[in-house]
Amino acid sequence: MGCSIFILFCMMKAERRFYMDQGKIGKFIADCRKQKNMTQKDFAEKLGVTDKTVSRWENGHYLPDISLFEDICNILEIEISELLHGEKIQEKMDKNEVDKTLKGLVQVSENKIKKRSRYVIFICSIILLLIIIGFGIAIYAISKNESRLNSKIVPGSQVYFPVQYAQLEKEDGWTCYFEIEYESSESNKPYYYSYNCENFKYPKLDGFVSSGTESDSIGTFTYEIPVNHPNYIYHERYSEEVRRIQSYFQEHEFQTVISMKDLSELDLELIDKQEVLDLYNKAISSKKIEIYGNYPEIAPSYLSVSTTKNNYTWYLGYMRVAGNIPYIYLDVKIGNDYLSDIIQNQTATDEQKSMYEAIQTIRSYMLEKQAFELPSQFQTLQPYAFLEENIGDIQQMIH
Repeated sequence: MGCSIFILFCMMKAERRFYMDQGKIGKFIADCRKQKNMTQKDFAEKLGVTDKTVSRWENGHYLPDISLFEDICNILEIEISELLHGEKIQEKMDKNEVDKTLKGLVQVSENKIKKRSRYVIFICSIILLLIIIGFGIAIYAISKNESRLNSKIVPGSQVYFPVQYAQLEKEDGWTCYFEIEYESSESNKPYYYSYNCENFKYPKLDGFVSSGTESDSIGTFTYEIPVNHPNYIYHERYSEEVRRIQSYFQEHEFQTVISMKDLSELDLELIDKQEVLDLYNKAISSKKIEIYGNYPEIAPSYLSVSTTKNNYTWYLGYMRVAGNIPYIYLDVKIGNDYLSDIIQNQTATDEQKSMYEAIQTIRSYMLEKQAFELPSQFQTLQPYAFLEENIGDIQQMIH
């Protein structure tokens, strides 16, 4: 019997269950166990399984594992043929019957293994096909995006560049912006791109269009390159000047942020590669960098205080930091002219000069009260909400 069980185990090790008359075999196991005065728990402990497993055998839900056949037969003192038939056999099976039974087991097992193998191969094929399709879609998307970026590149000189604003800031010096201006992709108005820089430490670059107040410590300039073509931002004759600006930026190790819209919403504009590509490669931000004028008219939700007296409109605006120097935009608008412009042109009346002094007082007050928060990095500052008592103090200064 032991030899037969060993042969059976070796041939059927890949198959865990043999579906004959499970109910009959289970009942036979239960009857034999009871004849031995064993509980399901006792029987399970001898076989190294749980009593729930034994219960499932005896209820006909499962057949025992083939590897347990020999132990079951030894414990219950039955023959392998009796276990397989689910009943006591008065005469021992001859060799032909044993061979026939074993061949039947092997055939059923092989059929089941083949069926299971075909199922596994089918599932693996589906998974592999999905991976191939996904990989193909990814390759197509990447190649399509690259074709959009590179379809009109002139080697060494130009590149498609989806940028609106580039802001370059150095902690102890320049705050610089690169800006693209255009009405729309259908517009025939001239396009241009410009550098707008303010320096609170280094002297301004010579040879460029300058605007704003200049002194030994403060320099500003705006550099514009007009382009007549409505779809491309590129002009050969200005490339040398722009390279000078770019070299200056790199010399002082400016941090660069490029702001752009989603590619699906923004027409790609052709930009001079040598001047701008390095800016693009340093950093990309999906957040738009606003470029504020000196005296912006702030939306009501951002106004700290606003009042009109004698046709004078007071504006309190954003605070921006360039280097370590904070700026609060605060001014009085008289008609279409700002008070600061009148003062600079030396056309201010005594009353207007008093207003200008009031502006300086309010600005100092705002700084003293820390009315604006300073972020961790030297970026454009967001307005900080004033308390009611702060507004009252400022209004008293105005009156």
